[in-house]
Amino acid sequence: MSDSFNSDLVIARAGGHTKEFVLPDYKTIKQGYIRELADFTDNLQVVKMTNERFMIPEVLFAPSDIGIN
Repeated sequence: MSDSFNSDLVIARAGGHTKEFVLPDYKTIKQGYIRELADFTDNLQVVKMTNERFMIPEVLFAPSDIGIN
């Protein structure tokens, strides 16, 4: 959960808070992990996440942020 949702959202839109999550292939990679953005060593399947990292948990705990009672 974000300590300052609005300021984190502004930072995410500017390109901050971006991480890439490497998905497991269950042959060589058994567990996913977060890699640095500059690390392009292999053809791995990755999910790039910015504001999703803090927006999803925020909505779970404070649904009124998106208009749900």
